[in-house]
Amino acid sequence: MDTVIEQVRLCEKFGARAVIAVIPGERWPGDKFETIRSMLNSGHELAQHGYLHSVSGGKRTLWSHVHGAFFSGNTAEHLAFDRKNLLMRLRQGRDFLSAMGPVHWYVPPAWAMGPLEPADLRCLEIDVVETFWGFQSINSNKKLIAPVLGFQATDRVRQLFLLLWNKLNVGLQSEYCRIAYHPEDFTSHMERRAKEILEKKLFIEPRDIRGILK
Repeated sequence: MDTVIEQVRLCEKFGARAVIAVIPGERWPGDKFETIRSMLNSGHELAQHGYLHSVSGGKRTLWSHVHGAFFSGNTAEHLAFDRKNLLMRLRQGRDFLSAMGPVHWYVPPAWAMGPLEPADLRCLEIDVVETFWGFQSINSNKKLIAPVLGFQATDRVRQLFLLLWNKLNVGLQSEYCRIAYHPEDFTSHMERRAKEILEKKLFIEPRDIRGILK
């Protein structure tokens, strides 16, 4: 949680607000719970991020193994469960998160939707789903293209993949891009890259994205 606080403070230093993706199936002692609520009171927004962010307990397919080898490891939860079981898990997670505050966003682990369509997430009463290519409104179906710069890599294969992926996305002609990172990704390189974007004011507030997509 200390790293998350550091990341959020970096955003606040430059007047930016973050979307904080929370994994509801993890253990959430009272102090961490209240820390997230405090961040939301400061203008940051809450996203549901799967249920356990893991394929554990599911049935992995060939695609799940390929996806994991080159990109997601064992984190692409949606690729290991069928639609019925996924929705059951996600509803359970949504019930937990509602006590933290309003949940406007859904971020599928590793941006892999698996058997779900954005419309399936209406049962979670959220506004926007974040995908590999950007954002999509749950209700209006409007889309906003925003290439992502990712930093989660636990071995050399995924490090190489993400290096190439980030260079490709930086070169794309798009009005917006996203920085996506986990607490363990916050290295000196990550912090420098984030500062470069924040210093240039190359960001948009989460609530403004939701407004664009209405």
